Amino acid sequence: MNNVKLKLIYSLPERDLEDLLTINPSPWEKLRNANVFMTGGTGVFSYWMLSSLLYAIDTLNLKTKITLLIRDVDKFQRLTPAFSYHTNIKILRGNVLNFEFPHEKFTHFVHLAAPSAKAQHEDPLLAFDVLVAGARRVLELAAYSSPESFLYVSTGAVYGRHRKSVSEIDENFREAPDTLGDGPAAYDEGKRAG
Repeated sequence: MNNVKLKLIYSLPERDLEDLLTINPSPWEKLRNANVFMTGGTGVFSYWMLSSLLYAIDTLNLKTKITLLIRDVDKFQRLTPAFSYHTNIKILRGNVLNFEFPHEKFTHFVHLAAPSAKAQHEDPLLAFDVLVAGARRVLELAAYSSPESFLYVSTGAVYGRHRKSVSEIDENFREAPDTLGDGPAAYDEGKRAG
């Protein structure tokens, strides 16, 4: 891969990418020779995660393979054309609700898929169903694979509105979204249910 393609892939600030490699203890060795299944490649957070992971794979020669489940491959290639060139990414076209299981096992799972904000507002019940049933489908593949780890990603919205005095939220935080508040709570509750 030439430097032009590298610059396209790693469009995050280079200092941020370099800092990722100095995290102590380093999480990257756990991904050496890993086979990762990832969902949700067109979101902002997904782009950040993929950029970071590919930077670590290339810089540390991790030999990590990523199978990326993408519903709208054309959109993915339009938004992130450089990812299409990366030899460590294999794109699996499909919807999180009914994708065809690949004929391989995965060591790690990263589940990022979620309906767009527009879809959440247009049909909150469908968005909720996609989040819950989609998580179930990915977990079914994980059960087949018996992975080392499964990362289920959401935003802080799943904890509801938290006070400004709360600087960090851990998994024992007991507050929840207001289902009667402004706007649909489909994402918040769907991610929690998933």
